[in-house]
Amino acid sequence: MNRRLPFLTFGVVAMAALTFASPTMNDAAVFDREQIFAGQFWRLFTCHWAHHSTTHLLWNIGVVMVAGGFFEQNSRRGWLLCFALSCVVIGPGLFVLESGLAVYAGLSGLASAFVMALVLWKLRVRAQPAWIWWTLVLLVLAKTAFDVFSSGPFFVSFEQSAIRNVPMAHALGMVAGWASHCFTDKAGSISRPRKCPDSKFTGCHRTQTRRWWSASGCSEPNI
Repeated sequence: MNRRLPFLTFGVVAMAALTFASPTMNDAAVFDREQIFAGQFWRLFTCHWAHHSTTHLLWNIGVVMVAGGFFEQNSRRGWLLCFALSCVVIGPGLFVLESGLAVYAGLSGLASAFVMALVLWKLRVRAQPAWIWWTLVLLVLAKTAFDVFSSGPFFVSFEQSAIRNVPMAHALGMVAGWASHCFTDKAGSISRPRKCPDSKFTGCHRTQTRRWWSASGCSEPNI
């Protein structure tokens, strides 16, 4: 396999580091509900690059570098789709689903998306040993569950005590990672669904692989 340089992942990490290095940029990028209501809608999409502390930044960068970098080396188109879906889903999703959330920042949602997309990719191509990838899925789910039931962060420390973990961001990121997997085939190309040739499968879609059938809850006809 041709191991390409994951320059897109490097770009995301560099942008996060540069944003955090500038307090003005960091403050302007944070998800701030009051400011969003005031018309600063870009915060829904720039919040991924802002961070609350140095440890917050470093942990997120580490996960994105590993998961995002490996995934980009396997499928750059899949990476782009995962990134785009994450930006569209996470910020607006938090705005709608977490009505009590005043402030949010960090790459953790995007990191969760890359981890999920990478694991699903490895399972699709039957990378061995498979137990490693299943274990990684369980660890991500366990970390999200810990964040739900704990009173504070596990790995990072925040400079302001009012800042808390947002498990919903991780869950939305995993949904974005799964969605990007559903629309990407083994070759890394974006799948283009078309209607099932059999009338009894109206409403389903079929792609070049069998994957879409199971993801859509359909069963493939014998043709």
